[in-house]
Amino acid sequence: AFANCIVDSVTIRGNSAGTEILEAAFYGCTMKTLTFGDFPSTFKSTSFAKCQNIGTLNFGKIEAIEEFAFQEDLITTDIKLTFPATITSIGEGAFKHCSAITEVTFEPNSQITTIANSLFYECTKLTKVLNLPNTITSIGEDRKQSDPPTLDPVGYSFYNCISLETFSWPSYITAIHPNSFMNCKNLQLINLPNTLSTIGASAFEGCTNLNTETTDTPMVLSYAISNVGDRVFYGCSSLSCDVKILAGSVSAGMFYGCTNIKTLFLDRTIDTIEEKAFY
Repeated sequence: AFANCIVDSVTIRGNSAGTEILEAAFYGCTMKTLTFGDFPSTFKSTSFAKCQNIGTLNFGKIEAIEEFAFQEDLITTDIKLTFPATITSIGEGAFKHCSAITEVTFEPNSQITTIANSLFYECTKLTKVLNLPNTITSIGEDRKQSDPPTLDPVGYSFYNCISLETFSWPSYITAIHPNSFMNCKNLQLINLPNTLSTIGASAFEGCTNLNTETTDTPMVLSYAISNVGDRVFYGCSSLSCDVKILAGSVSAGMFYGCTNIKTLFLDRTIDTIEEKAFY
């Protein structure tokens, strides 16, 4: 509809619930300000992808953002995103390669349940993700048979967010999918809830500053965990806590290069320790 247009600002007020911004509607546009009104609305796939020069972004009462909606936006100034309480879903890759995003905050009472695959992939200036609602149970998500083949690989939600330092861990996560925090080398705090059942391969690989809250706070991989990928904590050289693994097996390269672990406890039910698990 308006692809590749050059405008000063865009304000979309809507006049009824269910307003939709269709696919590629503003693809590649140049604009300084983007504002949405008080009616619930949905941004369809690639609706604002590759837009340029956005300096202000106000989501209003948005309900849903579909996949790749803001992918590769060339934002020229640092920007903080605040998602409203009305939001229920954010599609995968929605902010992929948005290198000017510095902070992400969720308003109270949001009902979002998943941090989508590749959601903030290589958002290299992102430093803080705050107030994540406890309705979130998964970082990354499994594929459905109905998904198109053009979607990104599973996981990679915060892949290569090299400036990310602060992440407010939701209390009831059950799954962290592959490569979700890979190369987040400034991520400092890990807090794995006892609801966690799946940690995908390389989920925290290369997180060289990662540690628990204090050196006296152990990292516990609880009895609920039944699926652990390879190289989960590969190269996490700052881990200087006790590690307790209470169930399942110890995967290949799981703690490779973690040379500062204080003590290691393996439950007697552990039946397999794979190659270079603690190399």
